[in-house]
Amino acid sequence: EMAVAFSLTKAFFEWFSASDGVAALHKKHIEGDVALHMLKGTPMAAAPDSLKLDFARSGAGQAVANFMKAEQQHIGGWKVDRIVEAAGSEFNAVCWRQRLLEE
Repeated sequence: EMAVAFSLTKAFFEWFSASDGVAALHKKHIEGDVALHMLKGTPMAAAPDSLKLDFARSGAGQAVANFMKAEQQHIGGWKVDRIVEAAGSEFNAVCWRQRLLEE
């Protein structure tokens, strides 16, 4: 059962990372002047922090956390590559990693 779930999850993320829709969003991100996020502008993004915390502590929140963990496992490197590509040639990964660690 776990092997089937792993296989289906892997297949989903392979499909997602190769999909035309994601490619179009990425192209828009590269061509834009600001960072884009798939949740930007959604009710979840606009919700007060207290409601976000309630959601995060709920069963649905745990399901999202599990999904995000699987996403990181299957396509985490791919996502980082897309983000760095969209950041452009001026992006200095070493500098920004250091700033992140300092905060």
